[in-house]
Amino acid sequence: DTGGTCRFWGCDSSRGPTSCTNRRCICQAGYATIRDGKCRPISEIAGEIAEAALAEAAWQVRFMMSVGAREPDELACPGGWFERGTMSYANLKLALGYSHFNVSLCRTAVQAYHGSPPPLVPREDLRHQPLDNGYEGVDNAIPNLYAVVSNRQWRTHVLRTMAVEFVYSIVMPDLSEAAKRLGNLFHTLSDTFSGSHVQRTVSDEDTASWLACTGLAVTLTMGMDTTNFVAHAMADMASSDILFKCSQFFEEKVLRLWAKARMEGVATAQAANQHVDSLLSQVLCPALRISAEVLDLPAGGTPPKYSASKPRPSYPRGLADERDANRIVGGWAAGLAAQRRAASASEQRGIPQGFAVPPRGVDACATPSVAHVAEGHVRLAREGALPPQYLQPFLRE
Repeated sequence: DTGGTCRFWGCDSSRGPTSCTNRRCICQAGYATIRDGKCRPISEIAGEIAEAALAEAAWQVRFMMSVGAREPDELACPGGWFERGTMSYANLKLALGYSHFNVSLCRTAVQAYHGSPPPLVPREDLRHQPLDNGYEGVDNAIPNLYAVVSNRQWRTHVLRTMAVEFVYSIVMPDLSEAAKRLGNLFHTLSDTFSGSHVQRTVSDEDTASWLACTGLAVTLTMGMDTTNFVAHAMADMASSDILFKCSQFFEEKVLRLWAKARMEGVATAQAANQHVDSLLSQVLCPALRISAEVLDLPAGGTPPKYSASKPRPSYPRGLADERDANRIVGGWAAGLAAQRRAASASEQRGIPQGFAVPPRGVDACATPSVAHVAEGHVRLAREGALPPQYLQPFLRE
């Protein structure tokens, strides 16, 4: 279509060989126009046509990646105004002097998508002696809170989440949908480089490099149940520090692995998991490096800067016995399932299908197969049968 009309008179000769079709000036067979509205032989402009098509495809991929990156924040858990993405409920409690917030079952289940651990639980909820391997300082705002997962479990949970997101992005036939799923992964990965989600070793570096970015080891994984959400939001918007630059650094590496996998073509879980192994070894495990002395410490809590009890910290006193942790997580999962059953179809889009955490001794960086994706995920993705939103099907196979 040259953009010209022939409703009242014929097509202008300056447009080249055209035909009047449905009152529009259309290039004749063997001719095409790109931007200037002039019909030229396709053989002469084949390169320009290909270039224009690639530019359009590249724009579409970038746009859909941005859609996917925003989706976990924009598709908030259902509920009233206080339970939506503004975190108004927590801000109100913060204003009233609360220092530990009840986190809804839905929000508990989606925390891994945001790079955060589950909420802490009070000592009275535990039936077995916990490990007192957390913070002992007298300035701790709530000294009787315990984590249900270790940093090792948190990392494996987040890695599993990103592995599934990556597999969707490399096996889905529709490139736009695949790009959106890659954007979901970028949201999770970038949240682990937000100072209000994950604390890392301090760095004086200003330029992202392999040495600088792998040197930002995780020192504390922060839970949303003790967070000052005013400070949290400000840190989430930071876009010039080394954390943000390293987030971009690792995302570029993910993008290259994604492009390579798409070019090769991936149709089975076995083939997809080979790419998962590359993703873990080359990007995600270096990006989420945790020192041995921190790996089995309790996950959660907040330092003074981001604590709801600012300037006092809100750190876990220790780690719940795994029997208690499994019981508590199982209770959350059962409650979540009941909530989902009672929800409307539109509300279910924002509620996870299930919730579970990895066993305490499991480590996806030490044993990559732990993050391998089941054939069911690949089948659903290739058949176009995945739920339309970022939340993943809960498959036990």
